Amino acid sequence: MLYAVVPVKTLVRAKSRLSPALSFAQRLHLARRFLRDTLALLNQYPGACRTIVVSADQSVLRLARTKGMIALPQTARGGINRAVTLGCALAKRRGAGSVVVIPTDLPHLTVGTLRDFARPASRPTIRIAPDRHGAGTNALYLQPVRPGFARFGEQSLKRHRTVAQVSGRDAQLVRTDMLAFDVDVPADLLRPVS
Repeated sequence: MLYAVVPVKTLVRAKSRLSPALSFAQRLHLARRFLRDTLALLNQYPGACRTIVVSADQSVLRLARTKGMIALPQTARGGINRAVTLGCALAKRRGAGSVVVIPTDLPHLTVGTLRDFARPASRPTIRIAPDRHGAGTNALYLQPVRPGFARFGEQSLKRHRTVAQVSGRDAQLVRTDMLAFDVDVPADLLRPVS
């Protein structure tokens, strides 16, 4: 059984690297829009009852609850890796055989792409979707669930591959435009967002 884990920053602090191009109100609006779009997609797959939203932001948790999703509070400290660890641990306790970690800033992601990325494997599997620069990680698939695996941040692709290798598993890299494009810096705004 697949669960999705969605780590979400406090919305008022989201997308700060876009500040040269967008006002605070515009960044907040964009962050909310990305969150709503991501939750709508995950409502279709893997489904609301198997989506865990982890955040220190009460408005994010309220939205997740209104969608029928699992809202998991996080303290303001700990960052994305702590959020992913908490979400994966809860998914495992609920009987998840696999988990997909999805951020909220992948505007071109579709249900079909997500289904393909998170397809069940016949053996233990780690899939990583690199960002378009080949340095970061935009999505993770873990089968079985490994709560302490996340190494998001600078050069996370290399760090995820290293952790996979140390655990005796090869990391499958899945390169698709829909998973590779995220919105981090002002230049990203020049690409059309669906």
